Amino acid sequence: MTVKISELPAAGAAAGTDQLEANQGGTSRRMTVAQVATYVVGQVTPAGIGAAASGAVGSSGLTMSTDRLLGRTTASSGAVEEISVGSRLALSAGALSFDASGDFQFESGYGSVATAYGCRAWVNFNGTGTVAIRASGNVSSITDNGTGDYTINFTTAMPDANYSYTNAYSPETGGTVHAAGYHQAISSSSFTVQYYNPSNSTQKADKSFALLSVFR
Repeated sequence: MTVKISELPAAGAAAGTDQLEANQGGTSRRMTVAQVATYVVGQVTPAGIGAAASGAVGSSGLTMSTDRLLGRTTASSGAVEEISVGSRLALSAGALSFDASGDFQFESGYGSVATAYGCRAWVNFNGTGTVAIRASGNVSSITDNGTGDYTINFTTAMPDANYSYTNAYSPETGGTVHAAGYHQAISSSSFTVQYYNPSNSTQKADKSFALLSVFR
């Protein structure tokens, strides 16, 4: 009696000792599920993943060296390769981060690798009338302390008050002469700038454009 595969009862979970029919060189032979699994795993070798010399593949899955990533650095399409983590990076608990110092360093054509000091906050605001922030980063608000007097408040505070900031502003026209910017109070959470008429040290002046950047 001929029985179609579709007519057989459905199998349960496969076991290594389960047997299958295989055709080897035109001859029907029996083969276990474990034999098939061994063959499939054997097709994925360290050579199959490029430079992963220690990337052995077994029944438990792919293994590879510590502190490595999988990708491809060769300038062509091909097998996956093991990539080393750079000396200034750390791969720990599944997270890639900067080195222990926490500093970001790069060379970028300067001739040597050095720490990059990023802008920690910046703001472009209109200080005339009701103070209005045009655009900003890490600045939560501007406090208007009176004519030509502004406090810049950080969203996330600096680690201390030993930062530096740049200050640019617009030359006003009409009845107000050019103003000069002066540094006032400074703390980890904010700093204050004031703009004066250089011809009259007691006369403050509002600025339509105040542009400030903070570095630490």
